[in-house]
Amino acid sequence: MLATSAKGDPGPLVSYFASNASALPCILVVVPGSLHPEDIDTLVR
Repeated sequence: MLATSAKGDPGPLVSYFASNASALPCILVVVPGSLHPEDIDTLVR
């Protein structure tokens, strides 16, 4: 699980892993950096 930055570019790690997602041996979950903890709780339920 990676979080993007709240503003601007997503960040170098997110960009790298997202562009190589098909080669990863695991699932990649990208969470918007602007989400509040309560929003994440709502998504999980």
